[in-house]
Amino acid sequence: MWRKMLQQESEHQWLAISAFFVFIIIGAFFIKGTSHLPGIDLTENELGTDNRIMESHYIDKDNSFILTYIDGTYEFVSMNSGKMNKLIDSNSEYDASSISHVTTLDNDSVLISSLQSDVILIDGSNIFTFETNFGEDNFSVSNIEQSSSDSQQYLMITRESENQQSIRGFNSSGLTSSNTPNDENVNWQNLMHIG
Repeated sequence: MWRKMLQQESEHQWLAISAFFVFIIIGAFFIKGTSHLPGIDLTENELGTDNRIMESHYIDKDNSFILTYIDGTYEFVSMNSGKMNKLIDSNSEYDASSISHVTTLDNDSVLISSLQSDVILIDGSNIFTFETNFGEDNFSVSNIEQSSSDSQQYLMITRESENQQSIRGFNSSGLTSSNTPNDENVNWQNLMHIG
């Protein structure tokens, strides 16, 4: 009786092992197939084969802003009709590795939140910094979004001094609203204007 049960168990084990290997081979085939998604080639892109694209914002089909990672350093580049222009790299006064969010404005400029109280504005190849904190508060900007109804007003997700997040308003005249009361259990991820 034991011999017959062991023989049946052995047959089932071989069947299970065979099915497992077939599953592995089919899985490997599908994984290889997903390395070339329609419209996206993960092995080669407009920046070359060594660059890893971390975030991208497209103005139109010929113009884009891309945060890349290559050889241990972050770079923020613009692509204009296939020509790459490094805007922020390891030699810049700004640190591309601290970029937390990139927002495209209605005039095709770009606002960059870099976990500081100032925000970086890129207009063409010109880079400007503007301060968002004109008071005594201690906060850093982790996300900023332009208002859809008034291009001079913005909403920001800020990290407050107590490691809490909050929402603040900001306008181009330099007025920053006070932070919204927030529970420490609320973690704001993103802002988006609708309209």
